[in-house]
Amino acid sequence: KRIIHPNTAARSKSRLMRRLAHQPPATPA
Repeated sequence: KRIIHPNTAARSKSRLMRRLAHQPPATPA
């Protein structure tokens, strides 16, 4: 099992949210 620090998790989450916000909803997976 990997130990994920809360800071890293928050950063990855914010990055994903930003990516989704920047990219259009009709983007190919």
